[in-house]
Amino acid sequence: MLPLEVVNIIVSFCQLCTRYRCSFLAKTLFPFSTSDWTKYGRQYRIGNATRLSLKSLLDRDYAAQTHISLRLNRFWSQHFRAPLLVWSPWTIKKCCRKQEHKMELFFREYRFVNFVRQLGRVHNVRTPCIRKKWSDDCVATTIWCRSRKRLEMTFYKRKKKRKRFCVETSLKSYERTRALLEFRIVHGQLSLYVQQLEFWS
Repeated sequence: MLPLEVVNIIVSFCQLCTRYRCSFLAKTLFPFSTSDWTKYGRQYRIGNATRLSLKSLLDRDYAAQTHISLRLNRFWSQHFRAPLLVWSPWTIKKCCRKQEHKMELFFREYRFVNFVRQLGRVHNVRTPCIRKKWSDDCVATTIWCRSRKRLEMTFYKRKKKRKRFCVETSLKSYERTRALLEFRIVHGQLSLYVQQLEFWS
């Protein structure tokens, strides 16, 4: 087992993302300093970066993504220099429908619907994923079970966390759901592709 002094030296040479994760695992041993947050602000090109705004960006909150462009068939995050991946807001059980070969998720939060609508307007992309449901506009996404037999899913129940990958056997009982979404363009239309799921019951 490595002494803590050695681990501390190793962590100090890690990239910012790794050090950020380590600060959660052992806050007293590997604290994230003010200068670290400043470095993060420069790395992700955020003016007047605060700890809260950077944390939202690193947690992939959709509201924190301000610099987004369109590259070929993907929306692109200028902050991460990678395809845009954001966590949806939580949605409740009645807004999720499980059928024989597919599952549909509907997100009714106004800010998220507006975020998706604005992306379409700014980049001149149609947004059929915005549908009228329960007399409100919703953002919808579909998971096809046959083509997505293995999908990373995290379940939180009574403060316990567990992971599963099999879609067919895991969608049983849950109170709230959210999805890590990738924004793709298919035939000139915005399509939301689910990369991960989280359930809370």
